[in-house]
Amino acid sequence: MKTQTLPQTPSQEKILIHEDPDLFQGLMGRGKQLFGLVSDIAEAYSELNIGPFDNEAFQAAIHNPSAIRDKVMGTVGQALALAPFKAKNLRQEMTEDAEALLSDLYKAVTVLRQAGQSPGSIPLIFPLSSITINEEGSPEINGQNQEKLKEQYCRIYLESPEEKALYLKLKELEKAYNGVQEEFNKHRFIGQLGVHPTIDTLVLDSQNMATLKPEATKMLVQRYQANRY
Repeated sequence: MKTQTLPQTPSQEKILIHEDPDLFQGLMGRGKQLFGLVSDIAEAYSELNIGPFDNEAFQAAIHNPSAIRDKVMGTVGQALALAPFKAKNLRQEMTEDAEALLSDLYKAVTVLRQAGQSPGSIPLIFPLSSITINEEGSPEINGQNQEKLKEQYCRIYLESPEEKALYLKLKELEKAYNGVQEEFNKHRFIGQLGVHPTIDTLVLDSQNMATLKPEATKMLVQRYQANRY
């Protein structure tokens, strides 16, 4: 877990207080597991003979399949227009062949979408837009998209002045608690039955404001001193 203290920055800026590297690595692993299925899409796309399978083609397959269909059917229309003879069933045959190839592509995309779902994970559905096709024609999650994954899923920010002010107070509480615990740890001072030694030293009023209980505090100090020697 990587947590950082609040830096001194203008109040209008958001403040990063946590970034989860384990979640990020998990996301990267999930994404890379999908690369083989992206290759299946590339294979189905190549059968359409409408151009190379580059990032534009991949994004269209995922987000705008109708554009691919229009392109394929446009190619069919051009081929029919150039045909030296007009066989009665030629249009039907070419159209059915194109539809079959498109169906293979759609199935490959559906398999990829389903594989990107992981119940109980964050996010539930891996963002396929994070995967791109590089100049070599291979799937990857490039640096820009890695940063987007971190920003969207792995980072926690404080934004409003109220959030930042409360965070500072909580950090003071954290520091005070850890200071007491460090002192206890030096002398292996622990509570009884798994209860923290300080649990009985504070009393809360009707507003949940805490006050040290004198008798309990005295007993705790005495037990701590006895444990030291």
